[in-house]
Amino acid sequence: MGQSQSSRLNCFRRVWSYIKENNLQDPVNKNVVNCDQKLKSILLGKSKVDLAELPMLVKLHFPKQPK
Repeated sequence: MGQSQSSRLNCFRRVWSYIKENNLQDPVNKNVVNCDQKLKSILLGKSKVDLAELPMLVKLHFPKQPK
């Protein structure tokens, strides 16, 4: 994403924008994203991702901060 830190929501928005800009939503089932190589690299190597999974997969890149 080109940033050292960003909020979870901002990252999700940027991933969603990337999906839309690159027409990665499945044309038949809009609830599925067909991942290209860039998305695979951040979404556990999955070829297809259900939209319901997307927030959880983005969240994996945000480890809990120690208190």
